[in-house]
Amino acid sequence: MAVSWAGELNWLITSPVQRVAIKVPHVTSKHLRGTERQEIERRLARELKTWRTLRHPNILPLLGTCTDLGTFPFALPLPSMITEFCPLGTLYLVEHDEPIDDLAMVHDIASAVVYMHEMDPPIVHGDLKAENILISQNRTPRISDFGLSRAVKNSDAPTGYTTSAFHGSMRWMSPELHYADEDGRPPAFTPASDVWAFGMVMLEVETCAVPWFHIIHEPAVILAVMRGSTPPPPKNKIIPPPVWALMQDCWKQDPMERESMRSVMSRIDLLKFQRDVQDPSSPVGQRSLSSPSSSISSIRSRLSSFISSPTISPLTLEPTSLNDADTVLTKARRAYTQRDIPLARQLYTTAAAAFASASHQLRHAQTLTELARVDKPNARVHLEAAMETLSSPHQPMYQIRVQRMVAEIESTGEAKRLLLNCRSSAKKGGWVDEEGAALIQLGQVHVAAGEDDDAYGWFVRGAGRTWRSVHA
Repeated sequence: MAVSWAGELNWLITSPVQRVAIKVPHVTSKHLRGTERQEIERRLARELKTWRTLRHPNILPLLGTCTDLGTFPFALPLPSMITEFCPLGTLYLVEHDEPIDDLAMVHDIASAVVYMHEMDPPIVHGDLKAENILISQNRTPRISDFGLSRAVKNSDAPTGYTTSAFHGSMRWMSPELHYADEDGRPPAFTPASDVWAFGMVMLEVETCAVPWFHIIHEPAVILAVMRGSTPPPPKNKIIPPPVWALMQDCWKQDPMERESMRSVMSRIDLLKFQRDVQDPSSPVGQRSLSSPSSSISSIRSRLSSFISSPTISPLTLEPTSLNDADTVLTKARRAYTQRDIPLARQLYTTAAAAFASASHQLRHAQTLTELARVDKPNARVHLEAAMETLSSPHQPMYQIRVQRMVAEIESTGEAKRLLLNCRSSAKKGGWVDEEGAALIQLGQVHVAAGEDDDAYGWFVRGAGRTWRSVHA
């Protein structure tokens, strides 16, 4: 799709030199015709304009473009993209020996996609895959390559897309993208097609392998997808059942049945919450990008066993009661994904009451936070109840998380105040991850208020805290 180089950039004589990456769109010589080139330039300009407006800590910022790099073999002198240089490469590179947190990684990626999908109008990435996710120096995932595959396409082809335009991306494409309409026009990329691709990215993170790795030829992959198949579970790796279930929900054949990215991110939040409640100091969910095999089997087994089987502790229910409440909670989530909001609200309320009656404070609080997203008019009431619930066993770290949710529904000024309090409490408690999350969310509030300079400062501080947490 593109050829990349690393270089150095100096905006002003007095500015420090910044290391950057330069990417030149790669198109075949058939596009050298004047009208075809003009169409590509028009589409590319539109995609780059969209990319330039995005401000999120997990989106690779587009610093600028240049048009004077000359003509390269099999490429046009189209605008070349200048981005931050990510020395650790893509999510696929295997040089990284330090462990990463799988759930945190996919949560950060999901957060960026939610940000795009909830813009007005929504922005669809269209080419989500590990190859297009870079890892920054502080080991933060950064999504890149927005719409570049859509921009460089062959308008003379019956479907509008050449084989080469999406060569290497077929394994991530949802079923509906493989069909053209009666006039031969290609289908549009949608948030639902991004959800499908995100499920494939989760599979990549878990297995360090491309989707459908057992199928060599891409046309065979397309045939399997169009027949209604989805990637089989890996035979030599253990993926926790709830994580695998989430992937499968992303791969619903009917795009209308797929969850929204907001819902997907909420489910990842829950998995992280459950893991941290079980043992906040546990390395469960961490792995090395270069060690996806037997060395992590015991970690995977621990994560699978605690999520699939209730464990008795001072803060848990008897297993039978927990299973009953969990069943209602599962039905509530299903109703929410099917957009049956009244039923979801009723089921969440029932599940919350069940957890409360059994004095399961942490599950009760988590259910209340999910209810707040469904019952938005009463969101503040539910979140305050969650805060009160967490004050009994005194769970300050989880109170911070709920307080950050409260900030989402507050005015700009109040949100800033709450997030600064979260930052202060997290710093006092020594929870570096929570401090970083509060700072990054504070940056997002400043972005929404049009205060880009302040936002950049908070993003940098938040990323710094995340880096400290990873390397502590």
